[in-house]
Amino acid sequence: MNRIYQGRVTKVEIPGSKDADGNMQWHPLGFTREKFQHLEKERDCLRLLAKNESAEGIEARQKLAELNRQLNEPWQNALWQHHQIFQVAVN
Repeated sequence: MNRIYQGRVTKVEIPGSKDADGNMQWHPLGFTREKFQHLEKERDCLRLLAKNESAEGIEARQKLAELNRQLNEPWQNALWQHHQIFQVAVN
């Protein structure tokens, strides 16, 4: 079987509401736009702290790992389910 697609998914966005001009706004899968932006800001702060070799840096790395899992879980589950359906259809 030939490979039909290649690439790496880093996040998934879904269509949401429309803005004041009538343009479609996209939202991260599993989060509101505001919640996602808050979590991304927190992740950026933790990345800076995680570079330290202190106890604070170790704790920041642990929190960063948990935050990354929280951000990635919704779209990774949806992508895996889509992949399974795709494989069933191909086979």
